[in-house]
Amino acid sequence: MIKSNQGQTGPKSIPGKKNSSMNALKTGLFAKSTILPFEDVTQYKKHNKQVLISLSPENAIEQAIVQQITDSLWRGARLELRSTIKRNEVIKQLSPQELAGLLGIVGKRQARAPDYLITPNHQIPKKDLALPKKCLQQFDHLVKNVKGVANYEVVWQQYQQLFTALHYWLKVDGRVDLFRSDFTALNLAWQQRPRLIEEHLETFNDHCWYLVHFKELRPQIRNWMASWYFLRARESQSIMQADDLLVKERRHCQSLLDTYCKMRKSTQEHVLFRQRCLETLPPPAGTETTSEKDRSSEVPDSKDQKLENEIQNSEVESVT
Repeated sequence: MIKSNQGQTGPKSIPGKKNSSMNALKTGLFAKSTILPFEDVTQYKKHNKQVLISLSPENAIEQAIVQQITDSLWRGARLELRSTIKRNEVIKQLSPQELAGLLGIVGKRQARAPDYLITPNHQIPKKDLALPKKCLQQFDHLVKNVKGVANYEVVWQQYQQLFTALHYWLKVDGRVDLFRSDFTALNLAWQQRPRLIEEHLETFNDHCWYLVHFKELRPQIRNWMASWYFLRARESQSIMQADDLLVKERRHCQSLLDTYCKMRKSTQEHVLFRQRCLETLPPPAGTETTSEKDRSSEVPDSKDQKLENEIQNSEVESVT
């Protein structure tokens, strides 16, 4: 019977099967594999070696328990690191620049987003919007007609409101005055730097743009901020789940350590008990202790000495 291999049958090699087994991996919270693809095998081996040196298993059973302790400590460190990273992401507040990106504002205008952009209840009086609107119009006309001029002293009077507003805006930031004291001409330092004037004009234009369009952006700002806080709440739930798993893993590791310590303690107590038993047991029959041997060796010596003394005494008597 001929089998037809139509369609994909999956990887054939062992490395391919190993890689495909990780296709469903997302967060690794419930992963059964000890080492995940984004973890360093060298670090795991170093960690395993350190734990083996610290606990020093003496038999196969102790070695199996130590291996379980090693894997449990590795998983606990992974869960703790993930919780820390996620918690930092949640704690991080929504910045004006990020909100501007959500609103579809890109480029330098996104980077210049004002702080009040993340405050939907911020109110801007209508009387304060007349000048920014006029400045936007004059800036658009300047860009289309005279941008790139060598000296803005020649053209600034055509855009008097724009340059006057820019003068006071720069003064707030503590920069050099754009105009002379009598407002009849640009300051000489600014006349020699037309490209710098253009940069400040673009920045001031973005400032005016946010003032004029803030009311239009307010509904979108509220929607995006509501979505942001909802996602942050979901991330908080994910962090709580990861913390629960971390606590369970720590308890499991502690129980393994208790089991290992009890086993080592019982082994040591058994060895001590056997030593005590051997010390208290009487010696077997037919064996003599060292004290008895010493006594037996001393007894013949004393008899021989008495015999020698008697022989000497008898010789002395015979001589006399």
